[in-house]
Amino acid sequence: MTDHDLLRVLRSVRSTREFRPDPVPQELLTRILEVARWTGSGMNRQPWTFVVVRDRASLAAIADASPNAGHVRGAAAAIVIVMHGEMPEMETFDEGRAAERILAAATALGLASAIGWIQPAGRPAVAALLGVTDQRSSLAPTIRS
Repeated sequence: MTDHDLLRVLRSVRSTREFRPDPVPQELLTRILEVARWTGSGMNRQPWTFVVVRDRASLAAIADASPNAGHVRGAAAAIVIVMHGEMPEMETFDEGRAAERILAAATALGLASAIGWIQPAGRPAVAALLGVTDQRSSLAPTIRS
């Protein structure tokens, strides 16, 4: 990939809130997660866990938990970024970096994506759904476009 190709991908990242029902191949999700895993973070702490959600009922429950993430209901998969740690301000920045990398990787692989941040009121429900104890999370759903 040339620098021109990379810059073209970065310029073409868009938020999509209507998705095709096609399943996202596991190989593509693995490649996206590998990019996310290598995202830099403050003090190289990488204070996150990535949870892939494909189950339609779970995607609907996530959409119900946070009104601005309603588009997750129609996605074939969501990658939930669960943040851990003791430095919320730094981790908020790190979370944004990881989310943007997920969106860029999805775009490079020909997938549509969007961020659907889970508002504080919805976090306990999503945490319970996913079985996580840390309730600070955001998500970036992806689907084949």
